[in-house]
Amino acid sequence: MNNENGAAMPARVSLRRCENYSPEEVAPCVKALFDEIGFSGDEVKGKRVVIKPNLVRKMDIESAGTTNPAIVEAVARLCFSMGAESVTIAESPAGAYTESSISASYKVGRMSDVAEASGALLNFDLGASRVPSRGADKNRTFNIIDPIINADVVINVCKLKTHNLTGMSGAVKNFFGVIPGTEKLEMHALYPNLTDFSAMICDLCRTVCTLSPVVNVIDSVIAMEGNGPTNGSPKKLGFIGASRDPFALDEVCSEIISMKGRVSVCEEAKKRGFLPDIELVGVSPSELVCENFKLPDSSDKAHSGITVLSKLFGGRLMESLRPRPVIDKEKCIGCGECKRSCPAKTIVMKNKRAYVKKKDCIKCFCCQELCPKDAVKVKKNPLLVFARFFT
Repeated sequence: MNNENGAAMPARVSLRRCENYSPEEVAPCVKALFDEIGFSGDEVKGKRVVIKPNLVRKMDIESAGTTNPAIVEAVARLCFSMGAESVTIAESPAGAYTESSISASYKVGRMSDVAEASGALLNFDLGASRVPSRGADKNRTFNIIDPIINADVVINVCKLKTHNLTGMSGAVKNFFGVIPGTEKLEMHALYPNLTDFSAMICDLCRTVCTLSPVVNVIDSVIAMEGNGPTNGSPKKLGFIGASRDPFALDEVCSEIISMKGRVSVCEEAKKRGFLPDIELVGVSPSELVCENFKLPDSSDKAHSGITVLSKLFGGRLMESLRPRPVIDKEKCIGCGECKRSCPAKTIVMKNKRAYVKKKDCIKCFCCQELCPKDAVKVKKNPLLVFARFFT
């Protein structure tokens, strides 16, 4: 956003305490956040608003892996009170992008309840359109679901959680859900390198943000720590955040969960000049910092040690040193979900159990993300332990 002289203005990030998901707590909190980032009725009145939650897969809300419906409902009700013509909830979860699959995600994630209570619509339009990337570094075009393309306003209601691939999932990463169904697996296969994948996510985020005005709200009342985005543990942080700028919101949240400098999309955004100056309003991030927030198994405090070793060997060992997925044979039920979700087609079934072929694995952790039994674990390279002695 620029001022009247054309100079770039700081991105305003607002944080508000919210102790639970009761309407009495959430509704005034969301209203205050919208006020503090300057999102007014003039921008909503008579407009088609689309709310993009995080419904990564069918998950009970108690797992803290999806956006809590209380926040989506508060946003929907507030938009109607501001004069919105319509409010639609739209998401493309992992797996096939079909009416039955998204209907199941809406139901389990209780978005169906939100629609009934608030008057919002659930999107069942399965169309998608290809649009040119804005400021692309890696990807020149994106196939984006039509409700996002046709929206007058997009409200990105994401979940704050760890992520075994990117470190953290927040506002920027949540836009990966505008790619239709299994095409997300194709994107993983196209960009197996973490840096390239993060660059693509940044391109996608920038592209969506140029299609229509975007407001970002992050559900951090109960976050997810550990092996996110689906197999971690609930962790109460007790706040909701908002910003018009997704990169700024993620940077602030990464500091709160003690992951500043370890979130790949945030680091890519800094490198590309996407991260603006930040103006903080509301509660100070320092009052919300969680020092004991559990990081994913793929993240290691010897991360800097990886840098040391990669420099010593000209960077050739970087990929081989990254943690990789392995199957816990005791937990595996042989459902084959990991095999179906593997972009590199590196998972095979043996004796009704899954097996990851180490040589071909691109370490995207899609298998762990979609395993319904938490049977995919993270194996670290022992050289990371050795690297700690040099950092």
